[in-house]
Amino acid sequence: MSFSQSRREKDCNTDPETKIYSDAKYVEEAGDVIGLELALKPSTGEGINALLYIYEGAPTMKGISLRAILKGKTLVIDETSSEHSFDSSGKDVVHELPIKISGTLEESEFAGSVQINGGNPETVVLRRVPAIWLCTSKM
Repeated sequence: MSFSQSRREKDCNTDPETKIYSDAKYVEEAGDVIGLELALKPSTGEGINALLYIYEGAPTMKGISLRAILKGKTLVIDETSSEHSFDSSGKDVVHELPIKISGTLEESEFAGSVQINGGNPETVVLRRVPAIWLCTSKM
């Protein structure tokens, strides 16, 4: 078994409490995966640990770690994710990505709006799926 196969299997073994909602789809003409996936795992109190996967071409196993609040059926995420990288001179560069997600969370779907990096809010309906896209695809 190669390292990439074992890494994928490890990453695809989700906790039974984790619920995944998705509108990801494969665009055959372009060979791309587009859409969003939201993995939610209960935490303490009203808190939810969330991973947001943004697909704009090649799918990735790297989700953006966020903290969500769930009150009744209303899910709200309003956070800025930070990622560090290095420029050509070796200087640390921080990339910030503001993310706002709000809507109604049902057992079978999440319906609401997603706003990424200050762009226009987009209405989404994410259906409950057993695993993130890469874990269910034949790639």
